[in-house]
Amino acid sequence: MLKYLNVLEDAAGSSLNFCDNYNILSTFYLIKIILTLICIVVPIALIVMLIIDVFKIVVAGSADDEMKKFGKKASKRLIFCVGFFLLPSVINLFTSYIVKTINYNASMCWLNANKEYIVQLKTERDNASKNSDEEAKNKQTEEENKKNQESDELKNKLDNDLKDKKEKEKQDAQNNSSDGSYDNTNVQTNGKVIFLGDSRTVGLEYIGKNDPNTYFVCEGGMGYNWFLTTGIMRVNQIALTDGYTILFNLGVNGTVLKDKINENQAKGYVSKIKELANGLWSKHKIVIVSVFPINEETNKYAVNNNGVVLFNNYMKDNLQGISNVSYCDVYNGLDRSKFIDSGDGLHFSSDGYRNIYNYMKQNCV
Repeated sequence: MLKYLNVLEDAAGSSLNFCDNYNILSTFYLIKIILTLICIVVPIALIVMLIIDVFKIVVAGSADDEMKKFGKKASKRLIFCVGFFLLPSVINLFTSYIVKTINYNASMCWLNANKEYIVQLKTERDNASKNSDEEAKNKQTEEENKKNQESDELKNKLDNDLKDKKEKEKQDAQNNSSDGSYDNTNVQTNGKVIFLGDSRTVGLEYIGKNDPNTYFVCEGGMGYNWFLTTGIMRVNQIALTDGYTILFNLGVNGTVLKDKINENQAKGYVSKIKELANGLWSKHKIVIVSVFPINEETNKYAVNNNGVVLFNNYMKDNLQGISNVSYCDVYNGLDRSKFIDSGDGLHFSSDGYRNIYNYMKQNCV
C-alpha cells in the first residue's frame, strides 16, 4: 500500500498542485456528500428497524428467549449505527494523520474538499482564465501595434528615400546646368537682334522696343505649335538679309512641367532648330536662351524650377556642335535676386525685366 501511495506521490508531485485542481476537489466533495448521506440514512434506517422489532415483540408478548435474541440483534445494529455515524470522522482522522504522515500529497484532496475552498478555486480559475484572455488580447494588440509601427516606419523610409532621390536628381540637374553658356559660332552678324519668345519676351519688349536694330517676335501664352506656325514665319519676314542674331526663348508654356518636361515637344524644338540652322537660318546666329527661373514661393502655374532645369539641359546638350548655334545661360548667369517677381511666380516686374534685358544684350548677343 505504501509503495502504491509513493508511486502516486511521484506521479502527482507537490509542485504540480494535484489537489488544487477544481475538478478533482469537486469529485472528492461529491464523494463526501454521498458518504455523509449514507452515514445519516443507514443509522436512521437501522434505528427505525430496531423500533419496529421492539414494537412487534411487545405486541406479541414474546418470551424471555426471544427478548435475549432481540437484545443481541439490537446491540449489533446499534454498533453498526455508531460505526456508520462515525465513519466520516474516521476517514478524516486517517487522511489527516496516517496518510499525511507518509507524505502523500493526495491526502489534501480529501481535507480540502469543502464548498468554500472549491468556490475559492473556481473563482481563482475564472480570474486566471480572464487574465490569460486579457494577456493574450494585450499581446495581440501589442503585436498589431508593432506591425503597424513597422509598416509606418517602412512607409516613412520609402517616402524619405523617394524624397532624397528626387532632391538628388534635382541637385544633379542644377549642377549639370551650372556649366554655363557656350558660343562656338562663326557667323558674321550685322548687329540686328530678334527676340523670339512668349509672354516673358513680351515683358522684355516693353524695355527694349525703342532700341535700334532690335525686333521682337513674341506673344503671351505661346509655345511649340505657335513657334512652328507663326514664330518662324514672322522671323523670316524680318530677317531678310544675312547676319541677324535670333534669341530663342520659348519652352515655359507646355514643354516645361513640374519635375519633368514634355519630351515630344522638346525633341520637336531641337529637330526644328537643327533644320533651320542648316536651312533658312543658316546665315544667322541662333542663340538658345535658357528659360528663366520660377519663383516657387509665389508660383501659380503647373511648372517648377526642376522642370526648367531639365528643359534647359536638354536644349543645351542636344544643340551643341552646330556652327551657328550657341547657348546663353541666363538662368545661372544672372544673380537670382535680379529676377524680381511680379507676384505670380512666372513673370517679372519692370525692374526684373530690365535686369534680364540688359544681361541678354551684354552676354547673349
